[in-house]
Amino acid sequence: MDMSQYPSRFELSGVVMNVFQRPEGKGKDGVSYGGEYIVQLMSADRLRNGDDRLVSTDLTIGRDPADKAEADKYKPLIGKAAKFPCTVYVGKERQLVIALARGKAVPNAAK
Repeated sequence: MDMSQYPSRFELSGVVMNVFQRPEGKGKDGVSYGGEYIVQLMSADRLRNGDDRLVSTDLTIGRDPADKAEADKYKPLIGKAAKFPCTVYVGKERQLVIALARGKAVPNAAK
């Protein structure tokens, strides 16, 4: 079955504001944290009272060397609207994590 013909379940859209790597470090317990490559998006959110507000969302790519190359692909999109297929899950400490969907090519993310 060719999965590339099916759309992603979740799609995140917004204006690409920044592409960066989170700082790395170690906690008091010696566990490493950080180092993930991030695409930071800004999008509008409609409130219950009808007002709009801007919301920043960090799209996590990963921390492997291949993920750096993936993150670098999105640097030319800074300041432009883009759409990304993504995976959404709840991470440690119950935070919502939004990650770039694996195996989904986004050659022309700007639409």
